[in-house]
This record gives sequence, structure tokens and C-alpha cells, in this order.
Amino acid sequence: HFKNFYDRFKEVICTVRLVDDKNAEGVFANEDIVHSLLNYIALQTQHTTLGSELYTTKLHSKQKGRADIKITHKDVGVIMEIKCVPVSDRSDSHMKEALEQAMSYGNLLDTNKNLFIAINVERGTRTSEERTIELLCASVVSDGQHVFGINASGFNDTFGVDNSIMKGFTDCR
Repeated sequence: HFKNFYDRFKEVICTVRLVDDKNAEGVFANEDIVHSLLNYIALQTQHTTLGSELYTTKLHSKQKGRADIKITHKDVGVIMEIKCVPVSDRSDSHMKEALEQAMSYGNLLDTNKNLFIAINVERGTRTSEERTIELLCASVVSDGQHVFGINASGFNDTFGVDNSIMKGFTDCR
């Protein structure tokens, strides 16, 4: 299902003309485009709750933060952290940092199955064909914890992240 989501999401986002110049024709490339697409999807799903830009206290600290997207459907909860990292600014750790940020808002979920997803929609590309999409997911369910992802080429990739990223997560919920 995750690969299917990736393929459909990439198909939709690549039809959008993203621009870096706020005065250019198209959609300015920032996290808002991803929020809008996911809000549209969630609004079509029955029995779903959706939150966007939720202010909260982070898990394991008293530090304040803002969760990009929270979706719950029955016993499944999802927290997403959205990034639009330009090619030149991207480091090997950008997806891990985004996933850790999503997980820091785990206190917003009161569900049996939790997914924490980092999404990077690359900006700074000239055409939609050059645009890359990256997804990294940490799944916390009753049968264990799993990390999986898909890189810009569409191949399975965990961006160097393993299940140890979730150490202590279930103990503190």
C-alpha cells in the first residue's frame, strides 16, 4: 500500500507547476501544496479526523512544536512531517530528521496503529519530470515496529534509518 501511495502522490504532485519565484505563474513551492493535497484526500474519506499545523508539546520534552498533519481513521493514526528541501541543500540526514520530528508529536495520537511519515517534495527543479518525491515511514503496531521508505528513484530505501529510531517511543506513550 505504501508504494501505491507513493506512486499516486508523485503522479499528482508532478502535474503541479511548482515555482520558486513568488511572482511566477504556478504554485509557489513550499509545504502548503502538500498540505492542500492531503487535506483534499482526507476530506473525501469518511470517518476520518484531520488536523493541519497543530500546536502541541513535543513527546519526551516540554518543548513546543507544530505537527504538520495529523490524520486518524478508526484505529490508525498518522503524523506527517512535510519538507520541500532544494537539491543543493539536501543532506543524507534530511529524511531522518523529518521522521524524528514527526515522531516527536506522537502524543497527539491515541490509536493502536501509528504511522509517522516524512515526505520531501523537492523544489528547485526546472520541470515536473525532474522533481523527486521521497517518503520515509516508521510504523508502530502491535506486531512490532518497522521502518520503510522510498527514495527519489522510486526504490525501497530507509535513508540509513533502522528500527532503533523508535527506541523508547512505545515506553513513553
